[in-house]
Amino acid sequence: MEFKGKNNPSLANPIYAPDLTTMEFDIIDIRDESDYTYAHIKNSQHFNNAQDVYNYAQKHKDKNILLVCYSGHTASVLGSHLVEAGCENIYYFDDYFTHFELLGLLNTQQS
Repeated sequence: MEFKGKNNPSLANPIYAPDLTTMEFDIIDIRDESDYTYAHIKNSQHFNNAQDVYNYAQKHKDKNILLVCYSGHTASVLGSHLVEAGCENIYYFDDYFTHFELLGLLNTQQS
């Protein structure tokens, strides 16, 4: 297995802002629940433990699962663990969460 990613190496597949318009993803936000409640990517889901993410990925093997955290680090680590556990449909956003705001992709409490 080979590590990929410019900012946070992982066995999962890195995704960058331009890729968001070329592929469809089921987005899983693994940030703190209060931060997710305050602002999250439209149509994303929040999971607060790795086992739930694994179960979701196993149940939805036909979907591209995109992991999102604050900076890409935690998503890259979890992504590697999921790939090692046999998940082949795992991607991670290899950059800062603030990029989603710049792209206009967030739902916030103010929206």
